[in-house]
Parts: sequence; structure tokens; C-alpha cells
Amino acid sequence: MNDVNIQDWVGRTEQNTELVSLRQSVGMSAMLDYELTPQAGDPLPPGWHWIFFPRDG
Repeated sequence: MNDVNIQDWVGRTEQNTELVSLRQSVGMSAMLDYELTPQAGDPLPPGWHWIFFPRDG
């Protein structure tokens, strides 16, 4: 097992920009029985980015 120096990660950030179609958002909302129907331009609810944008290996 490798030793990990947590200080190597301090101050590091990662930012990506992607688009989710309204159709995808409405479909996910229906599947999860989410009470609000997304509208164009709405931010994704918390946690949904893990479904639509999985981290690359």
C-alpha cells in the first residue's frame, strides 16, 4: 500500500462544464418521483451530477 500525503491535495480543485438536456433531467425527475419538474436552465438537484457526470477512470 502506498503512503498518501494529504497535503499534496490541499488547494487542488477540478472544474468541468457539461450540459444535461432538459429531456434527461425530466426523465430522471420522473424516475426518482421528484416533486419538481426541471425547467430549462435549472441547476441539477444535489447529487445528480454523480449520475450524469461520472468521474473518468
